[in-house]
Amino acid sequence: MRYLFVFLVLLLLNSSTQAQTSKKSPDYSRHPYWIEMMDDTLSNYFTAIHAYDEFWKNREKPLEEEETMGMKGASKKEEKEKVSWLKRLFVRDPEKEARKYTYQCKRFEHWKIMMQPFVQVDGRILYPSERLEIWKNARQ
Repeated sequence: MRYLFVFLVLLLLNSSTQAQTSKKSPDYSRHPYWIEMMDDTLSNYFTAIHAYDEFWKNREKPLEEEETMGMKGASKKEEKEKVSWLKRLFVRDPEKEARKYTYQCKRFEHWKIMMQPFVQVDGRILYPSERLEIWKNARQ
C-alpha cells in the first residue's frame, strides 16, 4: 500500500513538472488565435498580425465583396464536373473553410487599420481609457 502511495505521488510530481515545462508558443497555423486577439485589449498588435498571416499562409483567403462583384459564373468550382455525393462527403473543401471566416477576416482587416495609430513601438495597443484621454486632450 505504501508503494502505491509513493508511486502516485511521484506520478503527480512528474506530470506537474511536464505541464510547467511544456508551455510552447501556440501554433497559429492550426487555430484562429487572431480572432481572440482582436477582442483582447492586452494583446500585442504585431503578434496578432503574425497569427493572422500564419493562419492564412496555407489556406485560401475568402474573397472580398469587391472581388466577387461581376464574377457570376466564373467560379472554378462551378466549372468542374459534378462530383459524386460520396466524394463530397469525405473530401475537405478549402473554400468552405474560407467562407466560415469571411466576416472575421473583414473584421480583422478593419481592426488592423483602426488600431494602427494607437500601436506603441513594442506592439502594445493603447488601452481604451488612454485613447479616450488622447481624444479629450485633442478636443481642448
